[in-house]
Amino acid sequence: MAMRPEVKRNGWLIIGFAVLQCILLQTAVHQQWLDLNYSQRAATYTLSGIFCATLILLALLYMVIKGNPDNYDS
Repeated sequence: MAMRPEVKRNGWLIIGFAVLQCILLQTAVHQQWLDLNYSQRAATYTLSGIFCATLILLALLYMVIKGNPDNYDS
């Protein structure tokens, strides 16, 4: 995929942040680092996954829309 390097770098940075956030929060829930009951743990685990997936999707859309070299004058 031909795209501008700064757009690719920003997109990968957002994807990396989303994956690390998801891993950290889900590990905290699984290892019971937070004082949560069962319902709160289930909600946190689910919302963490949804947030991670949303960030990854938005980063990919950002890379596709902003990375178009046809509109780049340089």
